[in-house]
Amino acid sequence: TIDKSGDPTVVSHVGGRKATVPIATPASAKGASVSFGVRPEDLMIATGADYLFEGTVDYVEQLGEVQLVYVDIGRADLPLVTKLPGNVEVKRGAALRLNADAGDLHIFDADGHSFTLHKAEAKAA
Repeated sequence: TIDKSGDPTVVSHVGGRKATVPIATPASAKGASVSFGVRPEDLMIATGADYLFEGTVDYVEQLGEVQLVYVDIGRADLPLVTKLPGNVEVKRGAALRLNADAGDLHIFDADGHSFTLHKAEAKAA
């Protein structure tokens, strides 16, 4: 849900966590339900108190130089998947906090359109 529209936008997501996304949204977007996402390769293990997602490691798929880590973040319908270096020790059942750079965060409207595209369209008009 968009808690604060404008530039930047503040989004409330899983577990009531909030993320500040450096994307402009129109004032009319405040309170709107959106899809909030980040690519698996853009997630990293959080080292401090600041993090986006928190959950329990459900499954680790070791692929050699990388590993796909499936994290239960409280949404049975949609586990979070992160792509971490293969040499990072991650164990099934362990608690894990993940973060990403703000520039790697994405928000999409109810029709699946990226708000970054809305910004580009507004400038072109």
